Formats: sequence, C-alpha cells, structure tokens
Amino acid sequence: MERFRRYLFKATFCAVLLLPLAFTDVGQAVAAPAASNVNVVNTPTVIIGNNPSTPLPVFNVDNPASQPFQESAQFTMAGDPLIFATNSDITVVPAGKMLVIEHVTFSGGTGPPGKMFAGISTSIVGPEKTHWLVLTEHGVVLGTTVFMASQPMRLYAGPGTTVRGNAFRSPDSLGEGPGEFSISGHFVDVP
Repeated sequence: MERFRRYLFKATFCAVLLLPLAFTDVGQAVAAPAASNVNVVNTPTVIIGNNPSTPLPVFNVDNPASQPFQESAQFTMAGDPLIFATNSDITVVPAGKMLVIEHVTFSGGTGPPGKMFAGISTSIVGPEKTHWLVLTEHGVVLGTTVFMASQPMRLYAGPGTTVRGNAFRSPDSLGEGPGEFSISGHFVDVP
C-alpha cells in the first residue's frame, strides 16, 4: 500500500508539472526557405558632379609619407670629471602638428674605461618623459670608447614642445667625447 501511495504522489506531481505544457501553443515547426537567386534590376548610375576630363581629387590625409621628418643634433660630452650629462635640443615641433618619431639613432663616445647611456625626451602635454635607448659598445677608436644605437620606436611630441637627446656617462670616464642623435618620423596635423 505504501508503494502505491508513493507512486500516486509521483504521478500527481508529474501531472501537475506537465499539464500546463499540454495547453501551451508552441507553434508549428517551419523549415528555412530554400536558397534562391537574387536579381538586381535598374542598376543605378552614380554621378559625383564631375566628368572624366575633370576627375575628383582624392587625398589620403593619414599617409605618413605626406609629411616626413628627420633631424639630428650633435653634442660633445665635457671633459670635466664633475659633469656627467649633456642635453641636445633636436627640434621644436611646429604649432598645429604632432611629431611621430619612428626611428632613433645614437652614436657617442667617452674616455675609457667609462660607459654611456642615452635617451630621447618628448612631451605631448606636461612634463617631458625620457625613452631610453639600448646602447652597444663598439670598442675604442682614437682613445674614445664608442657606443651606438639604431632603434625603431614610436614616440610622440606635441605641438610647441622640444625633442631632446640626453647622454650620460659614468664617473670613471676620462676626457671629452663627441656624439650625435638622429630621429626620423612624420608629422600629423592636430586641431
């Protein structure tokens, strides 16, 4: 008898759950339409207010090649043992332009056994930020230890700001050392 009551309870429970579904209209299953051809008729003619003898000029204003830029600045690292740094102003960005620097080259020297490090300082708005270069020592030439870098970068300098090259040497460097920063890239017009 107990088994029958459990069975009856389960059957009633299932009926209560399934009964509302029996009266719900789920609609009829419909197949997707078969693929068919589409024909375009009355092809429109587009006229832009010009004729073949006076074609419409087209400009690519975002093309970096339209405003290329390159500049360099030379420096001499002082022979004074208390001066360990030098800054070279490479360029001032014109008003209405943003300078995008894409490649930086550095060559510099200091007296042996010294070491050097160098970077490019730029500003979009506000204080300058220095972007360091990876220098490689190339040996001693005419008594000067030579360091070089040729590095692709993506740096930005805002209108009216100065792009600077910064070179530093270790305190154990002896004598003067010449150097040069070179940058290349392009200008972008800004409002």
